[in-house]
Amino acid sequence: VSAVSIAGNGAALTNLEAGDITAGNLADARMPSGGNWALTTNLNVDGGTLVVDPTNARVGIGEAAPSSPLHVTAASIAAANNWMVRITNTTGGTGGIRISNDGFLDITNAVQGGTAARLNSTGVWGTFSDRRLKKDIEPALGNLEAAMRLRPVTYAMIKDAPGTPRHLGFIAQEVQEVIPEFVMGDETKGNLAVAYGQMSVITIGAIQELKAEIDALKARVKELESEKGLTTANRN
Repeated sequence: VSAVSIAGNGAALTNLEAGDITAGNLADARMPSGGNWALTTNLNVDGGTLVVDPTNARVGIGEAAPSSPLHVTAASIAAANNWMVRITNTTGGTGGIRISNDGFLDITNAVQGGTAARLNSTGVWGTFSDRRLKKDIEPALGNLEAAMRLRPVTYAMIKDAPGTPRHLGFIAQEVQEVIPEFVMGDETKGNLAVAYGQMSVITIGAIQELKAEIDALKARVKELESEKGLTTANRN
């Protein structure tokens, strides 16, 4: 069937039925005068590229036999268009969701950015940190000073119900003054968020700097003790 033309006042048309058009790409369906298609079997578009299963209320994209309400099957993420789901805000920005070749769930807010949050099978989130994704690598300095400037606080959320335990954390605006890289968002457009997971970098860096200071002090004490011992020996 290359074209269907319907003429009339509408009231005379009670049902429009299509059966097995172009070798089954459109399965039996019925459209009543109200305009809603009522499928009698699965709707298969382009040989199973898109499948609607009315019996089990399932939709398959790239999956001829969907086993979930929405079942998406895509090629290897090595392909150029490797995000299974893209979500775009028309004001700017496109996020993506996919299952990696080794079974991780990846989520990103920049599908072309090369970074993503990754969830493993035990519920642990990680962030892409592969050396091959980075350049201009330099040591991070001033961690101890930054840690001392941060102010841990306890607080209650405005919408917390009475009796809700108090929270422990930081104030995003205060963190932004010390480490702006750890604060996400634009205060003029919405709420700010703190990248708590990255705080461990400051913590480890601060510990290392503190350890270096302690080692230097120990060496100086040892040096003073040695000088004192030589002086005593000279006096004797």
